[in-house]
Amino acid sequence: MSLTEYRNSTAEQQRTADLLRLTPKNGQEALDIGARDGYFSLLLADRFAKVTALDLNEPNISHPRVRCFQGNAAQMPFADNLFDFVFCAEVLEHIPSSNLSLVCQEIERVASKEILIGVPYKQDIRVGRTTCYTCGKKNPPWGHVNSFDEQRIAELFRCCKIKTLSFVGETNEQT
Repeated sequence: MSLTEYRNSTAEQQRTADLLRLTPKNGQEALDIGARDGYFSLLLADRFAKVTALDLNEPNISHPRVRCFQGNAAQMPFADNLFDFVFCAEVLEHIPSSNLSLVCQEIERVASKEILIGVPYKQDIRVGRTTCYTCGKKNPPWGHVNSFDEQRIAELFRCCKIKTLSFVGETNEQT
């Protein structure tokens, strides 16, 4: 499935609408972690004076209010409390467990007001595992190596207070 098909799917449309509902209506500086093609960076540019799009590969986004950076969320090159709003959706489930706490600390460090985290909820990451024919190791489904619930998020973001929880979609996938 292409990225366009994925974004046009009902499930993704619902997830996007919910994330935007939870996003502040305006502000000065926003950070989009895991910006990829800039889809959410551009949506944030409608609400913030400046948006920084960060990804492992430098995003290519052409918008006067969006600055693109190549970088690792575990070592962000930004000042403490720089961003009014930090947006991190569909990222933390992919971070190696050994770096996850560090990434969350970095998110807390650069945020001055609000953080929006979007992750799969109580996902059974054993579903869909495959075995690599080359090395014989198990591959996690969809590249997800972490599972989250309210307690895990609270433990990872100890300096933050959870303001709102929101759930979109449901699945029956289990092992």
